[in-house]
Amino acid sequence: MITDRLSGTFFFLIGLALYFYVIPNYVDQIDYGAIHPDTVPNAISILLAICGGGLIVKPTAQRAPDGPLLLRATLYLGILVVGTWVMSMIGFIFTAPPLALIIMLLVGERRPMWLFIGVAVVPFLIWLAVDVGLDRNLP
Repeated sequence: MITDRLSGTFFFLIGLALYFYVIPNYVDQIDYGAIHPDTVPNAISILLAICGGGLIVKPTAQRAPDGPLLLRATLYLGILVVGTWVMSMIGFIFTAPPLALIIMLLVGERRPMWLFIGVAVVPFLIWLAVDVGLDRNLP
């Protein structure tokens, strides 16, 4: 129960920090487009704070994960952090497909159709929705 309360506190504070400090200071406002750039990040930060608060108030009865599972989750997180950094350097179009392939292979996906969908179709649809549909530039 203590791990749930600690992680709940972490996510509650992260959600509040995102909503009150990070998003107002680091999201640029623009004059065009149907959706303000801070709409989705604000909604996600509020949801993160609410879910973290819920975990503080009502922790689960489950026990903490074992060491190897925690190490594997840390590996995924590290890959995503490095992938995000690389994406800021060389761009979404060149980073998203290899990053998706690495994650899919690490979780054990080997079916060619699903690999193709995850590596080619999903990044294309994200690019289409964000760059073309919302008229926002991806990194």
